[in-house]
Amino acid sequence: MTKSANPKPEPDSSSEIDPEIIAKIAQLRVQMRESFGKVVMAMMALPRYRHQTLADLQHLEKPVRTPA
Repeated sequence: MTKSANPKPEPDSSSEIDPEIIAKIAQLRVQMRESFGKVVMAMMALPRYRHQTLADLQHLEKPVRTPA
């Protein structure tokens, strides 16, 4: 077999993410969760959306992922 056209790049120590950026991402995640909760609460007050489950609403949330 041949090697793939896009070999996986080697990790190097210079590509580490700045802790300040990680903190900003964490804060953004908190804000998104709060906003999602507020939207769900508002939708619960409307008869049109009251029957929907949280699973029905999860597609509306775009998770911000931090590197593992």
